Amino acid sequence: MSHVPYISIVVPVYNSEAYLPDLFSSLENQTFEDYEVIFVDDGSTDRSLSLLESFSQEDQRASVIHQENAGGAAARNRGIDHAKGELMICIDSDDTLSPALLEHMALPFENPDVGMVISYIDTYYEDTGEYRSMPWAINVDLTTNIAFSPSSAIDLFRDVIGYIGNKMIRRSIVEKHNLRFQTIRSHDDLSFVYAAMAASPKIVILDEELYHYRRRSNGSSITDTTMIDLYECAFIALFDLKSKLIAMNIWPDFAQTFTNYALYMCKWKVDIASGNKADEIRKRLRDEWFRKLDLLGFPRSYYLHSEEFAFIGETLDYENQNACKEEIRRLKNEVKKLKTQNNRIRSSHSFRVGHMLTTIPRALRRIANK
Repeated sequence: MSHVPYISIVVPVYNSEAYLPDLFSSLENQTFEDYEVIFVDDGSTDRSLSLLESFSQEDQRASVIHQENAGGAAARNRGIDHAKGELMICIDSDDTLSPALLEHMALPFENPDVGMVISYIDTYYEDTGEYRSMPWAINVDLTTNIAFSPSSAIDLFRDVIGYIGNKMIRRSIVEKHNLRFQTIRSHDDLSFVYAAMAASPKIVILDEELYHYRRRSNGSSITDTTMIDLYECAFIALFDLKSKLIAMNIWPDFAQTFTNYALYMCKWKVDIASGNKADEIRKRLRDEWFRKLDLLGFPRSYYLHSEEFAFIGETLDYENQNACKEEIRRLKNEVKKLKTQNNRIRSSHSFRVGHMLTTIPRALRRIANK
């Protein structure tokens, strides 16, 4: 009978040959050794597949699956289907792990109620070799190193960024609820992460930066596909998350959490867009998404952040605001035209002659008015 590893590590790989040696090294240096790593090559066109196969020959804990290019979400799902460990973590191929990551993240699972363990993240800037903390990834006010119920943290989805790499999950939760990544081009981990988080009886957040997120010198990640033009993916992900929470019969516990997080995402998408794109998003929110996401009609106290509550009113009244702005722009243009005409008249030969001829009468009128 073959050994069943305690932890399964799933790694989607696409054209990562420059980064794989660092990842291999961080895996080999783990202080916890009872794991399997499932690499899913997603149709790489560089030497990634060859490097993966060589590594798997050297380390029997590693296996390689090859598929035609279908995206990172499909690759993760393929890896999950092959995972055997009691615990599971999905990481990106350009990132690295602290040597203690597996050991320290596995320890809280000795409590059978713990369904997810989350570590802090830092960023590795490859051009400078510098590591910097990512304080926005987890709200520092959240309880650390102690198991807590996810429903007790009313703003949990906003307090913990929905990135998959720094989260270890009990695989039975994933299988019980048939949780898989959405095959969309952006935000493909949002629904998976927050559904697994909500389905966990207890969560533990470790106050250690165990996951190292690589950034390129231009500020991007090799696996980053979050583009402004793909804003609709965020709303597809939110719809899916809501459906999952309802299907898992935990919607009442997370309805307010979801509403406030979804509203935060709506405002964020408008804020990072510009011009016609921002107007397009507002229109979709007003005409469709606010209602589909059920974000309207609650008492003021239900909304946890005043700026997002104000955003609702601004968006619903956006057409009137635009009409006012258009009228202001029209009037400004009229004033500009009149000023141009006035300047043209004042600079004309006839105006200068007339102005000269009326100099004495104007002077006499000023004296008479005193």
